[in-house]
Amino acid sequence: MDRKERMKALQLAADSLKTSYSGPNIKDCIEVADLIKIWLRSMSEPIIGFAFYDACLEAGKTGDCRASVAVFRTLLASNRATLDTLLDFLVNISDNKEITLMDDVNLAVVFCPNLVRNVDDDPQKFATNAENEKRFVAFLLDAKRRDML
Repeated sequence: MDRKERMKALQLAADSLKTSYSGPNIKDCIEVADLIKIWLRSMSEPIIGFAFYDACLEAGKTGDCRASVAVFRTLLASNRATLDTLLDFLVNISDNKEITLMDDVNLAVVFCPNLVRNVDDDPQKFATNAENEKRFVAFLLDAKRRDML
């Protein structure tokens, strides 16, 4: 089964979980990550809401995780709690990078588009902002690891 077929099957599985749960048939960690990303993408507004997008970009530009922590602390309590749990999971993956091959930067690349989304679909803005978005998420991972959140 190629990736496109697997993604379609995962989407169908995610949709079926809305009506009944009989347990997933997950074969590897890539499928778990894909399910998390499908769930994050399905939200009408990302965990880090559109209103915080510019602050995220600015925090990514600073080179200091304290600016990312400040943005994190302004999120709604439910969004903060959800993001905090996700960051725990991602830090655990990163802390085992010898096995997972995923460090903070790699995880930021994979999860950033699902956590921080520009409401504007302009490809030029995407290209211009991608680096600062990625650094913002990497700073959050670093802050979580250092118990700053």
